[in-house]
Order: sequence, then C-alpha cells, then structure tokens
Amino acid sequence: MKKPDHEEIAVESKIFNRLWAILKKYYHINDQEDEWQAVIDELVAFYNEFEAPLARSMAMAVLDHLEGIVKNRNNEWSDEDE
Repeated sequence: MKKPDHEEIAVESKIFNRLWAILKKYYHINDQEDEWQAVIDELVAFYNEFEAPLARSMAMAVLDHLEGIVKNRNNEWSDEDE
C-alpha cells in the first residue's frame, strides 16, 4: 500500500478541518427549511472546493449526522409532551 504524500495529507487535513467547522456551525440547527438550505449550500460549496471522493463522503456524513441530531431532538421534545 502506498503511503500518502505530504500534499495528500495536507488536503485531507483541510477537508476534516473545514467539515468540523461546518458541523460546529450548524450543530444546533433549527428544523427550518431556510437553515437546511444554508447547510446544503455550504456543503455543496465545500465539495466544489475540493472535488474529492473523501469530501463528498464526509459532506454526506455531516448532513446525515445533523439530520439525526434534529430527529433525536424532536423525539425528545415529543416525549416530554406526553
């Protein structure tokens, strides 16, 4: 197996750092269409910046994670109403 070179490591580091910043920014997202559109727009811009398979996979993972956070939060709130 080939070891990654310094350029590959630098790009992957940028991918992880940028995605971490996006995740932190939207972690407490409200379940509103305009906020979801902002997340999608930012993730698309992120992917277009790198155009790498890792960037696409990670962007989709962040979107899935945020959706899960909102679903869990909504379930907790509905349980409190009962």
